[in-house]
Amino acid sequence: MIFSKKLKLIGWSSMISFAIGLFFLLLANFIILNNSSRIFKLAQAPTSTIAIIFGGGMKTKTEMSDMQYDRVLIGIDLYKQQKVQKLFLTGDDGASRADEISAMRSLVIANGVAVQDIMIDPHGYRTYESCWRETRLYGIKNAIVVSQSFHLPRIVYLCESMGMNVVPVNADYREYNSWRIEKPREWLARLKAVWQIKITKPLPKFFI
Repeated sequence: MIFSKKLKLIGWSSMISFAIGLFFLLLANFIILNNSSRIFKLAQAPTSTIAIIFGGGMKTKTEMSDMQYDRVLIGIDLYKQQKVQKLFLTGDDGASRADEISAMRSLVIANGVAVQDIMIDPHGYRTYESCWRETRLYGIKNAIVVSQSFHLPRIVYLCESMGMNVVPVNADYREYNSWRIEKPREWLARLKAVWQIKITKPLPKFFI
């Protein structure tokens, strides 16, 4: 009888914990999606000084993921259409997982972007770190930010929470195989983003 009561208590405790977790997950996603700016397509994008291109992973040591490749292509088009004067590449320099930065830089140079118009943050290992560093270390106050549509609301939330005015530009050139993983994972990433902004306020790994 006592054992049965304990099981019931454990069951209720688990249900309550699940309900609380689900509530905060939905709340975080509501906050980010409700407060995100309008997402622009390339043709609709206004002019700005800088476009920040966020790293999106590598297939191999030298081949970019489809998502990262398309982000860079959008940045190149923004530059060639004179909607921005500079491209700011932020991602992994290889110290965390794979060298996104070198691949991104090679592609923009190969497509005619002048070296002096390329800025690089080699320590953008996470979206939070990229937004923190670009705002507080590099002093960027206004920028176009480029990524896929599922990722942009979190970028907008993080960067604007840190004091940067951003215009999100969509890099959805195609359907991506990884969306089945990335989109559900983004719900949890939004919860983490709100937790970081409101509660933990972590500092980046590097200040250079």
